[in-house]
Amino acid sequence: MKIALIADIHGNHQAFEGVIRYCENQRIEDYILLGDYVGEMPKPEITMKLLYELMEKHHCTLIKGNKEDYWIRHRKEENCWGDYNTATGSLLYTYSRLKYEDIDFFETLSDTVFYELPDGKKVKISHKPPHSYTANEIIEKQNKSGILDKEFTISGHRHIQGQLEYDGKIIVNPGAVGVPLFGDEKTQFAVLSDEGGWHIEYISLDYDKEGVIKELYEEKLDKHAPYWTEMSIRILNGGHVSHAVMLEKAMDICREKYGKCEWPDIPEHCYKEAISWIDAGKNVVLQ
Repeated sequence: MKIALIADIHGNHQAFEGVIRYCENQRIEDYILLGDYVGEMPKPEITMKLLYELMEKHHCTLIKGNKEDYWIRHRKEENCWGDYNTATGSLLYTYSRLKYEDIDFFETLSDTVFYELPDGKKVKISHKPPHSYTANEIIEKQNKSGILDKEFTISGHRHIQGQLEYDGKIIVNPGAVGVPLFGDEKTQFAVLSDEGGWHIEYISLDYDKEGVIKELYEEKLDKHAPYWTEMSIRILNGGHVSHAVMLEKAMDICREKYGKCEWPDIPEHCYKEAISWIDAGKNVVLQ
């Protein structure tokens, strides 16, 4: 038995399509999808179409990520998301492309499920990991393939492919399909198989990255969410620093200048200064 582990698509439909093609060529019938299906990347309606088609053809277990919570809350509360704004421009763009039925679907998903493997073992599946590790921590401890000889849990969110041990358990992250950190400009996912015990294979694939970047500009996401989109392009081109690092630094700069800072009310120049700080490479802690 083989199970595809797919996380953090973030609307990158070119990468997602490549992952599906690979899995179907490998005759994989079971899929675990770990949330954050759309966000950041252009034309989220294409990703949703691919997702629904996958669910019709194969056995899929899906959970909700933090992005899905954003869309659900926005429909209920109509948050003040502004366009041409680094903090919220891409959120507003994506939300405007979603159908009412898409958000209805997201509302049916759970944050966590316990997936029962054929041998009766139950594996915890969640978007966020039980331990909020840093990039440096998983890079030091990751194991690119092999037998999972201890109890394990599967999660996404960190966008870093690999595994580490925490509290006597193995945390497996299949990597991010859409905007992987340390992805070497490839899309990432994993395959779980029962070959003499549960075996994990971490996979990286080439895809039309340049096509994604072209669509970002065609959809004017560089205008809708200027510095957020700049960070997206940097990651697609192999960058190792996440959006979260930029956001945290921008908020620090905002507090230093104005005495307080509340998301999403962060002046654009704070993001610009945050990126300059990243480029300087001083004390950047990878998250």
